[in-house]
Amino acid sequence: MEPVQNILKGTVQELTTSIHKYMPAVAYREFCFWGLAPENPAHLKWLQVMGIAQTVQLTYKLFEALVTPEEYERLSSYSATMNVYLTFEVVSDNLAIGLANQRPTDKTFAARLKGRASIEEALTALRPVMDEIDGFEQSLNAGVHRDIANLFLRQQPGLSLDELARNIWPSLILNGEAAAGVAQAVADHRAGALVRQGLAARYDAVNKLLDDGCMTLPERVQVGADAILVVPTLAYYASVFADKVRPLENFTCVLESGLLNEALYDAAVLVRLLNDLGTQLLMNSTDSRAEVLRSLRADGKGGESFYDLLRNAPEQYRRWLTRIRKDLTHGEFNISVYSLNYSTNAEMIDAFKDQLDYLSRFYMQTRAQLIARLHDMRSKLGDPTISALLERFVAFHEKLYSNNYEEAEGEYAV
Repeated sequence: MEPVQNILKGTVQELTTSIHKYMPAVAYREFCFWGLAPENPAHLKWLQVMGIAQTVQLTYKLFEALVTPEEYERLSSYSATMNVYLTFEVVSDNLAIGLANQRPTDKTFAARLKGRASIEEALTALRPVMDEIDGFEQSLNAGVHRDIANLFLRQQPGLSLDELARNIWPSLILNGEAAAGVAQAVADHRAGALVRQGLAARYDAVNKLLDDGCMTLPERVQVGADAILVVPTLAYYASVFADKVRPLENFTCVLESGLLNEALYDAAVLVRLLNDLGTQLLMNSTDSRAEVLRSLRADGKGGESFYDLLRNAPEQYRRWLTRIRKDLTHGEFNISVYSLNYSTNAEMIDAFKDQLDYLSRFYMQTRAQLIARLHDMRSKLGDPTISALLERFVAFHEKLYSNNYEEAEGEYAV
């Protein structure tokens, strides 16, 4: 079996087990079982819109040619545990689409990581609110979700589309339990605390982004880096590799010196910026960005708002602005346009240019800093694998976010 198919098979098996174990017996649970079944005609499309296909590709790219077949066998169950969490974290992330003030679950996830109540107990009181949300609409591709659901409903005449769309509550229960499962899987590892702290920091940071409207741009980059899952994901794989796959004696020194933590944070900053701005804006020259902005200035004379100018950018620049267009279209947080509240489009474009130039310089400086730290880590560990994991993780997102977000090659779940 090809490596990607092997990873996919393990992830599907673990997803099936987790849904059986944690998801309440609602209509959406049966829909998930159907989606996971290879014989269903929409199986591959369902894997794509759930983010599973891209997550599996990421897992493969991280370890391709770095581990032996025997080492991969030791790694496989751990990777499936992480992939289940990342799959349902996409569902959790979708709550940020137009519902910035309705993310009450973050604190309960952090509490669950600390071993307090079960996530189902914590979320039961919130179920009436969640059941009012159309979970298919609350995604980047509502139409495709509904099309797949209608295929399922042809085989389940007793169910309705409305029942399937009330999927936020059961999905968040599984999401929270999967997060706790990730922390538990490495609880006795040398970097186990780093994984757990990174998971909890993700939810704390989301609360800060929603509640604090007065952060400076550098502060929002810092908090935004905590709000994505780079640190706990990479700490998890580094932990598994160094303790269970290919034990590395000097891993303790890298942990205690803070070198791993610093490199993880650099990677998180880079992926945060890639997620918000895209590869083209960050890695091309100042002159190239200025050309894009000149096109906006030329178009900004017809009464459109600045945000509409970005959303409706000329075709040749849509790929450059794809991440910003995605977030503006779907009402999501984006570092690059936050706090732009000037009175005219010309002022907005000037301020936007200043922020882009700053963030691009910061990206390239952080990238160079990460490369230096990874070189140091290779030397200290006497093994290149963990450094390669971090480098590959960033490279995967540089490639992913260089594409239009409407395409499968440019987003996890479309």
